[in-house]
Amino acid sequence: MTYSERLNDIAIVKLDTSGFSSLDSRTKRLAYHLSEAGMWGKVIGLSQGSAANLVVIPALIHMYKHLDKKTEAFKQVRDSLFILFAHSGVYHTTTGEKLTLPLDSEQFEMLRSNANCSLAAATIEVFLFENDFYNLPLYRTVQKDGVDVVKQSGVGFYAGLTTEEVVAFRKETYPKHDNDEIPPYGFNERLLKNHLTGEIKREIICADGLHGRYVKEIIKELKLALNYTENEKQHASIETLITFYETGDAADFDKHCVAWTQDQDSSIYFVNGLIESYKDPLGVACNFESIVAFKDPAQTAKVKRIIDHIQWFEDNLPFDKRFKKDKAVGLSASSINVISMAGETSPVLPLGINLPNSDWIRKKFGSKSVTLSNVDSSRSSYDVPLTKALYLDKYQDLFFIRTYMRLLVMAQVRCWMALTAMFCPRITL
Repeated sequence: MTYSERLNDIAIVKLDTSGFSSLDSRTKRLAYHLSEAGMWGKVIGLSQGSAANLVVIPALIHMYKHLDKKTEAFKQVRDSLFILFAHSGVYHTTTGEKLTLPLDSEQFEMLRSNANCSLAAATIEVFLFENDFYNLPLYRTVQKDGVDVVKQSGVGFYAGLTTEEVVAFRKETYPKHDNDEIPPYGFNERLLKNHLTGEIKREIICADGLHGRYVKEIIKELKLALNYTENEKQHASIETLITFYETGDAADFDKHCVAWTQDQDSSIYFVNGLIESYKDPLGVACNFESIVAFKDPAQTAKVKRIIDHIQWFEDNLPFDKRFKKDKAVGLSASSINVISMAGETSPVLPLGINLPNSDWIRKKFGSKSVTLSNVDSSRSSYDVPLTKALYLDKYQDLFFIRTYMRLLVMAQVRCWMALTAMFCPRITL
């Protein structure tokens, strides 16, 4: 098999979605509208990745549409867009380092006289060449002691602020709680400082707030999806998500997470919202992500065997008895085939997902774990360069490498998902 497309160390592989065609039309419509809701969040994800993304990418897209496809400039623009889309912006998706794009300043100087591309070319020339990526920080996310991590990180969660200012503002602004059921304050906001007044402004992602144009489209698609839900719990999950997007209230997102966790039986699996905080140097603000998938019955049965014996894992974990549960509750695991992704999960997908992240929700209501079956099979079916890096040529075609190593990885992922669902709530004990 070959890659569908490749550039340097980037390879685009195809996901096997066989089985989707056998779903009934109602379920397909549900999956379609949930997928569309995710697509409308792509701009939110790009904006969170870096302020540069929504300047550089539109300018290059404009040039891609208008340049002569036989020119060297077009090739450079095409390859640059390929790289930017593969990494969801100007930072490397794995290392977080600022990307180097294959653009030649001399080519862009010549395009100044091109009537269709002069403005876009000038934007690229000033932004990339004259200002070194507009003086972007070298890394998307800096998390180390002794430095101002907010100031030195390139993510789009903060503007004109220092770490000290952000921490002090949040300490003063966020509500206090007497119990551990604390909503994820700050997870859906951007903080900006007015340098004239010194005032810090919160911009909340919601229908009437930050990215409101796109949030309203997400709500529109989610409301259409309500017409095709499979059961009451799935309906409640989508309804509470709509409410959150309308209000932007962190407590409403917790209500959605509870409803989402309790939806255990639906054949369509989806994630939509501000989910992971890995890229915020302070671990508070979350990136937008969306995944839509359908359950793989055969693979889910294998994962279920682990869940059916989860109490054995609970009883035999190397913890003191006071940290063990008499009964492991709320644990769910499935194997799914992805059909749509956007934001943080696009285009590089994980092998497994375990949500929600809220400790108090996991402790009280449990969690849902999934392995992404077709993501694993797609990666395994292609000639991944890592395999060649790890094994000598004479061992490349050995049966155990191509078969048993894949099975071993998936077994590890399944066990990890089950154990994560058990272990994470203990962090708060």
